Amino acid sequence: MKYSDERRILPLNGVANARDLGGLPLSAGREMKKGCLIRAGRLSDMTEQDLHILEKEWRVTEIIDLRNDQEIAEHPDPRLPHAAFHHLPLLPGEAAGISREDCGENLENHILRLANRYRGGAAERLLRRMYPDMIENAFCIKRLRDFFQLLLAHETGALLFHCTSGKDRTGLCSALILRILGASWETVLADYLFTNYQVQAYREELCQRLRLMGAEEEAVQQIHILESVRAEYLESCMTAIEKLYGSFALFVSGPLGIDREARRKLEEKYTCQATN
Repeated sequence: MKYSDERRILPLNGVANARDLGGLPLSAGREMKKGCLIRAGRLSDMTEQDLHILEKEWRVTEIIDLRNDQEIAEHPDPRLPHAAFHHLPLLPGEAAGISREDCGENLENHILRLANRYRGGAAERLLRRMYPDMIENAFCIKRLRDFFQLLLAHETGALLFHCTSGKDRTGLCSALILRILGASWETVLADYLFTNYQVQAYREELCQRLRLMGAEEEAVQQIHILESVRAEYLESCMTAIEKLYGSFALFVSGPLGIDREARRKLEEKYTCQATN
């Protein structure tokens, strides 16, 4: 039986957008190993049952938090008893606001402030700018290089990496992993866009709450954009890579520091022969 997208979803109540990269098809008859790499939104609202699932069922032994200092201060990850924790902020400090920290507000005030802040197409402009910035900014490139070093050093159990919503910073890292390990662009894009399906109920509830609070429809639509992903966002990263480094292969071997031996180790750790 094919390991469908629905079967990749982790059944967590307090963690949004959590799914296994396992089972995704790669080239040469291989696929991503199941239960090795998990992408997710922030863990701060996880329940005791969620913690049990991550620790006992998925055997999470390492967590990489891609959020900035303020996000972590406001919504710290609970510690899994047997998991190593790595703070690896992917965006520089001057990018505050992209990560949508809530400054201690309750949810209602927070989303209303965001709705007003991103009126006039500001949410879409923000995302369109952020993605190529993650490829062009030297700080981000250094963090991406460090991210892959952590993947190379990982030994046993599952490694979970996350940001706030698990869609932009986490989405780029997932896309790079899959592409490096031999996934087609169609597979990379399908996993990236699966976020829209996985967070659909939350996104629609958020927008409806805004309407009930009296927000204008223009502002509501900006929040809808902010809580979604689009193919062109990720495609802009690939365009930036081609423009700056000549090719994806040169980007991987150069700025990311993944030579042939490192790629072999990644393949050994995170891929296997495809199963039916």
